[in-house]
Amino acid sequence: MMKAIAVPVVCAVLLAGCAERKLSPLTVKPEDLKDIGQLYGKSELYVVYKKDEKGNPTEIIKTTDKQADAVGFFSGNANAIKSYDCIRITAATVNGHNVSVCDQGRWFDYGTRDQSILTTRKAKDAASAAWGGAVGTALSPLTLAIDVLSFDPKLSSTRKSLTRAVSDPVQDFEVLKQVKLAVDALATKKWEYHKDEAGKSIAGAKFFMTYYAPGTVSTAERDAIVRANIEREGAKSPNFLYAAMSALPLSPENRARGLSILRGANSFDGYARAFDLSSDIDDAKRAEALATTSGDKRKTEYMALKLIERKVGNINRLFALRATQPTTSAVTAVRGNGFIFVDTVSSGRGNFSSELEVSADKSIGVFAYGVYDVTVKATVSLRQHMYRQSFWLGNVDETKTNTVSAEEVVRISGPDYRAVKRVGVNDVILNFKERGSAGGTTEVTLIGDPQVTFEVTNVKLVD
Repeated sequence: MMKAIAVPVVCAVLLAGCAERKLSPLTVKPEDLKDIGQLYGKSELYVVYKKDEKGNPTEIIKTTDKQADAVGFFSGNANAIKSYDCIRITAATVNGHNVSVCDQGRWFDYGTRDQSILTTRKAKDAASAAWGGAVGTALSPLTLAIDVLSFDPKLSSTRKSLTRAVSDPVQDFEVLKQVKLAVDALATKKWEYHKDEAGKSIAGAKFFMTYYAPGTVSTAERDAIVRANIEREGAKSPNFLYAAMSALPLSPENRARGLSILRGANSFDGYARAFDLSSDIDDAKRAEALATTSGDKRKTEYMALKLIERKVGNINRLFALRATQPTTSAVTAVRGNGFIFVDTVSSGRGNFSSELEVSADKSIGVFAYGVYDVTVKATVSLRQHMYRQSFWLGNVDETKTNTVSAEEVVRISGPDYRAVKRVGVNDVILNFKERGSAGGTTEVTLIGDPQVTFEVTNVKLVD
């Protein structure tokens, strides 16, 4: 009786030699299983997961390609390992393994307290079981069990001695492989859920197509997801359909299907949204014929504006820009200690701006109803000489023109379609000098006066 009871007790102490450690069976068919690293497109992935009392993964908590993020989950909470665990998965195989613990030192420490099944401690052989100058004989679990129960049935004083007869923690690669498959199963189910949701909403489709690596779905599957969204949103209204087609990647077939639904509505909104996607003049003409409200007329005007823009080839030709002489703020000098191999660094910086008048060319006969946001880009051009002597970076002695740009939005509306706004570029480096601790130096010197130019880069109808 004593022998039958003793064996499992010693197995719990040794964590080896009694029975193979196995996790619960997978709930996903092997042929359907997807590799979690491939799902996320990562060659190295750390997976933090929730576990049950036997160590089975039950939920993926975090996936990251940064070790510090994964290990940090356990650093701030000493009890985290009781409910969570972590594995590292790599695309490359090292010594026959592509999975390991997330941090050996930390997980080996967990192993000494039997807090993670990812590490194991096995009975030492006679050559490695030496301590205190003596060599212990290799004992079977059964022999150890009889010895322990004969002298200390409660394991009150011999557990420590037994522990010294087993190895330091090592990674249990058999269990790690089982956990990897379990994590793959959880990730596969999650992927399948998100794939199903992708066909039910635009947000779900965008999430699925950005959250997972592109290769996780075939072209046909992706097009089917987009098609489902087109059909569903198309049944609501042209505006809903336009939102779907603007947000999702369109195959030629799905694009044609969406345009067919929009034009089939035979409404102003249908043709207007078709024009937004196609820039087809026939869509604009049909929309204009169905325009009834002032809002319809604003949108028709915008269509005409876009057609003219396409014809003239340069949106600047639709607007006149008049700028006052650019002003420069007081140039500021910044000096200070450098960092690493840099002793000192200094620079001169300035802000440039002008009062800019933006006016639409009303002679083209378009501007009458709409309110427009006109995007203007300001560019500061600086003729500068660069001189550098550096053992690490190489020597440079050249003169070239550098540019710095910034954009501002100017709103114009009727009746005159004209507005004035101060537009410019801030924090422009004019001169720069850096001296390295190894004797190298870099100097950038301004030549002549900076030039400021302005151009229209976009115009948008304000709804």
